[in-house]
Amino acid sequence: MERENGGFTLIEILVAFFIFGIIGIVSGQLLNQTLSSQKTLKEKGEHLQHLHRGIQILQRDIMQYVDRPIRDEYGNYRAPLVIGLDGSIEFTRTGWRNPLGYKRAETQRVAYIWQDKKLIRGYWNELDRAVSSEPNYQTLLNNIERVEFFAIDAKGEEHITWPSIRGDPNDPLNRMIGVLVRIELEPNYFLERIWEIPDAI
Repeated sequence: MERENGGFTLIEILVAFFIFGIIGIVSGQLLNQTLSSQKTLKEKGEHLQHLHRGIQILQRDIMQYVDRPIRDEYGNYRAPLVIGLDGSIEFTRTGWRNPLGYKRAETQRVAYIWQDKKLIRGYWNELDRAVSSEPNYQTLLNNIERVEFFAIDAKGEEHITWPSIRGDPNDPLNRMIGVLVRIELEPNYFLERIWEIPDAI
């Protein structure tokens, strides 16, 4: 059967529509996958930036450690650096910037706490606290499986708490020379950093 005026048959038109439909579906799926990949990469990039910034702040604080004990809000002595059974770490640091020239010390008491899958940094406006003293908190990292702090002594041993109750406190090998932080970013995926204490305890 010959065509009139060189036109297309109904079957050819339907086949063409079918082919264009398939191309449209495939193109749409590829576009969705591309957009999803871009979103995932952006989220991963932002997470890595926050992680890098949080580690930098923690490193800065530890590297500015000073051997200055404090009195807590009840008047009790607290060592210059304390690692508690709850996994938190608290210590005194120097280098607290004061651009507005307030009448306060350049030393500062800071604490790091892992809670509700967040790494939280706390700090106090004074070293020796009053009953009314309250820390200020800021969240450094979100969606963290776990954070642990360990004291490293001169023998290279890890301590989950500090001051240590093991060994002779007068033995120079029982002094702390560094801090290890172990961050579980995802299940069974860990990041570890070790920093030397400037004035080893």
